Amino acid sequence: MSSPMELDEAPQQSMGPSEHDPGGREEEYLGRSGASLRIDLFSGKLPREIISEILSKACNVGNAADLSFESTTLMPLRLSHVSRLWRDVAVSTPGLWKHLQVVVKRAEINSVLELIKLWVPRRKRQPLKIDVFFRDERGPFIIYPEDSLNLFRVITKTAALLRKGVNYDLDRAYFESHVKAGSSGVLPFIEERYLWYCGADNAPSKEDSHKVPLMVRGVRRAIDEFGIGYHEPLTSSLTRLELQDTNGVTCLSTTELLIILAEFRQLRYLSVYLDHGDTPAEEQVIAINLLTFKLAWAYTTDPGELLDHLYAPSITEMELSGDVPGGAAWSNLFDFFERNRPPLTTLALEHFDATAAVTRLADCLALCGDLESLWLENCIVDDEFVAALGRRSVMAQNSVLSRLRIFGLVSADDVTGDCLVQTLRSADSTNLKEIFVFDCNGVLEEHCEAILEQFRDTALVETIMITPGEPFD
Repeated sequence: MSSPMELDEAPQQSMGPSEHDPGGREEEYLGRSGASLRIDLFSGKLPREIISEILSKACNVGNAADLSFESTTLMPLRLSHVSRLWRDVAVSTPGLWKHLQVVVKRAEINSVLELIKLWVPRRKRQPLKIDVFFRDERGPFIIYPEDSLNLFRVITKTAALLRKGVNYDLDRAYFESHVKAGSSGVLPFIEERYLWYCGADNAPSKEDSHKVPLMVRGVRRAIDEFGIGYHEPLTSSLTRLELQDTNGVTCLSTTELLIILAEFRQLRYLSVYLDHGDTPAEEQVIAINLLTFKLAWAYTTDPGELLDHLYAPSITEMELSGDVPGGAAWSNLFDFFERNRPPLTTLALEHFDATAAVTRLADCLALCGDLESLWLENCIVDDEFVAALGRRSVMAQNSVLSRLRIFGLVSADDVTGDCLVQTLRSADSTNLKEIFVFDCNGVLEEHCEAILEQFRDTALVETIMITPGEPFD
């Protein structure tokens, strides 16, 4: 097949069957005007708007499922180097230049800046997204957080200066960073993400991110460990931190986790694994910006000291996974809720004792007036707890079930189906939109049918998934 550059010259004969196309398939596909269409693409006979649309379809940047370096960077560049006409049309087609991917190797960013100088003017007034990947082919320990941050600042400043005067509010900018650290086998790994939004006062929602005039995202991956001193350059920008290491590489203690919370005060999302508990200092740690808190701990660890020393009144989503000390009352979670009164909307518990004698979980939930989603998996849950979900308490004017939109109960073997059915029938459950009950041995086939029958004639429940468990011996 002819290359694009060879099509600048018109064919010397008509498009008929030939040794290259013995069946005339090319003529059948293109029609009688196929040859002239190919000529017009390079002669300028086609309207430039049509050529622009063809180039956009060829790039398919806007609809690419895989936003690869090939589709976002190489394709527009290649199309702009086919001919002088294509270059003129490509440069004046902003849709080809909506996304740029660049790679920074060590401290060499001159080629990256040259690409940015091409992309930004060609994008004109439309939103632009730039992805920067920090790599070092000689080893993972060459580019450090401080180095990548400095390089990232140069890139964002260059891009912003080129857009100066094009969009309004370019003096407004928001920067945040994310860190995800863990271990693969015996090796620790880390991923850092830098996100800079120009023309925004805060991180935009997913629905609004495409409207941001200029967005620059950076990614650094390495075999490395998370450390306070090492990541100190991220102190003012770190909003998301994941330390889900279960192979003993990070080995977080209660004191170390509280130090992290005290150091990174901008954290909004924290997901951690606590390896062992200890007795921290008396000072209380304030995490005023924390919205999502996901905590898992080893089976020999007591997270109570952590909850006692943490003041986080803004939490809206909480996940707890681990066993609490048995044999006596464990009031740390109730004290946490009573002290903080967070606007909690989502609570998920796994391997947790929900009974009144140990954690008073029903009383904890009564303090959460905004709760909308409750998920209990492999927890110790009894009929007393389930019945309490449907009753008003002295601490709340309505029941927990009356507030819930999502309710999930998985592998709760101490709950009987009769209690669950009666609680759902007697409680005000008109707000429930999704119900999930799986593998609860006391919930039999007839109980599932009764619950399905209760909600079958109502359009309020959007999803209901209930499967029977095994009967008690």
